[in-house]
Amino acid sequence: MNLFDIEKKYWSHPNYPVQKHLDNIAASFVENSHKEAAFFHDTGKLTDEFQKYIKNPDHARRTTHALESALIYLMNKNYKITPESFAIFYAVLKHHGDLADTNNFLDDKLSFIDDLLETYPDLEKRLEKICDRIDLSLDLDLEEFCNLFDLEDFVEEYDLVAFENYFLIKDVFSRLIFSDKYEAIFKESYSEKKSHQWKTYISNLVKLIESKNNKMAFVRNQARKEIITTYKKNKAKRIFIIGAPTGIGKTFSALQLALEICHDKNKKRIINALPMTSIIDQTHEEYSLILGNNDLLKFHHLTHSKSYISHDNEGRKERESLSKQQNDFTAMSWSSDAVIVTTFNQLLNIFYSNKNRDLVKFWTIRDSVIILDEIQAIPRVLIQDLAKTITYLSKSFNIDFILMSATIPGIKQFIPKGIMAELLDKRYFSMDFNNRYSIQINTQINDMESLLSVAKTNYK
Repeated sequence: MNLFDIEKKYWSHPNYPVQKHLDNIAASFVENSHKEAAFFHDTGKLTDEFQKYIKNPDHARRTTHALESALIYLMNKNYKITPESFAIFYAVLKHHGDLADTNNFLDDKLSFIDDLLETYPDLEKRLEKICDRIDLSLDLDLEEFCNLFDLEDFVEEYDLVAFENYFLIKDVFSRLIFSDKYEAIFKESYSEKKSHQWKTYISNLVKLIESKNNKMAFVRNQARKEIITTYKKNKAKRIFIIGAPTGIGKTFSALQLALEICHDKNKKRIINALPMTSIIDQTHEEYSLILGNNDLLKFHHLTHSKSYISHDNEGRKERESLSKQQNDFTAMSWSSDAVIVTTFNQLLNIFYSNKNRDLVKFWTIRDSVIILDEIQAIPRVLIQDLAKTITYLSKSFNIDFILMSATIPGIKQFIPKGIMAELLDKRYFSMDFNNRYSIQINTQINDMESLLSVAKTNYK
């Protein structure tokens, strides 16, 4: 699929042809909605004003291109608003910023033709020039365009209120902004890994667990095997609940469950979200014993960029380290790693934020397994909304969710029973798992020297 044939003399970036940029972005994902967004998103750069700027940025006045590109796209659709055409239009329009409140933004910026022409002088001439350079014959009617948005409630008028349209816009927007930035940094199309070592990781995990020999190992193994056995009987379900007491070994049990789901259902990645960075650091360390670090990413506001190695590109030496910009973008976009350990904030921002920096990784949650560990830490006021969100995403984005806690909140009442399975018997709560530590008073320890002496004696 190639919509345009643009002369190489027109640039999207310094000394870089628009056509090559569009082709690479379009090739990053197979969805038709993405390809349409990709091919149209930078057509606005074909104006004389932008070409003058990009070829001499120090002396040329800055110019716009997102509005022109979005206009060309919608005109090519004969001004027809559908959920998909609007998602593409809005993604193209906002691909260099955040997603604004739809009704307010469209009414304020696009509904009055006089205001539009005052803000964007010579807009019609620029649109005609773009059409000529991409060889499109369109009905350029700015008044008709503005009338589309001159409504009290645009979203309701065009039946865009539905839950699925909220996530459709995010999905199209996310793929576009990710592939646009990726192409600008790497000068190539993005290509997802086709397979992962799920079976190898399962084997590593089982070997590690079986090597442990302590008084709790038998019960932990019993619980872990019960979780996997119950899952195997409920494979078709999408949301799995692990309610288990502290100390039962939920971390490794949930990881094995996630790996089994990935293997059985051909998933692309695992995302483990936890409430606190201290738990994330500990979980990442335990995961690394099984996964190593090549496929594992720890991502929260205190983490630094991971260093990635390039193996595939002909233009680079084998095992050449990527640049800092490439490493930073790869980590913050979650585009390379098979397993990501992160915070609730990062995950909830993907679900609900309008920010470009959060939505650049929204597309990565599709075809994944998401673990919500210590789910009781999510504020109760969000529980019903979260239940509705994960119920929808599980079906429409092919995501399996694992919800874990010693005290599962009242989220189950909001999830359809047909897609949910509880994996562990409640009998484990009758066992004593809280005796791993004991508190004793030692009256002989009454100053720093005596404390140090006891610590040295007992440190092993």
